[in-house]
Amino acid sequence: MQQVYMHKSIFPISVVIVNLAKFLVTLMLVFAAAWAAGISPTWAYLALPGLCFLIVLVTAGASMICAAITPFFPDFQLILGTIMHLLIFLSGVFHDISKLSPKTQTLLRLNPLTAIIEQFRMILLHGQWPDWFLLIPAFLEGVVFLLIGWFLIHRFDKYFPKIS
Repeated sequence: MQQVYMHKSIFPISVVIVNLAKFLVTLMLVFAAAWAAGISPTWAYLALPGLCFLIVLVTAGASMICAAITPFFPDFQLILGTIMHLLIFLSGVFHDISKLSPKTQTLLRLNPLTAIIEQFRMILLHGQWPDWFLLIPAFLEGVVFLLIGWFLIHRFDKYFPKIS
């Protein structure tokens, strides 16, 4: 790492891009399963690239923050797995959060992926256009994550090769 300069943000971003490709393949399988279940595509499917962009934005920002922290605190990698499991269960992947109390919904919406998952559900299951207003907090959180991650990686760039 000391021989050729390479900005360290390339590493988390490359992981995000690889997983985006996997996600797109999985999304094609979801389309096939939905069509097999009798759910026909609608014009609302045109909004899916915007939702994919939001997922990439939030994920890239969060991964850059984690990539900047982990070399200094290696045990954070162990904690991160538990945090990710918790966030998955609190995001609405396994349940529809609209059936919960308004107070609980407000708390769960702090997770930016909650709104994105809800809007995916609106498009794929109900054929409706997403409510872009509900996605504004997720977009802002993604931008903040990305800026913080970029700042941390840029700030500690000279220290990463020396960490053993």
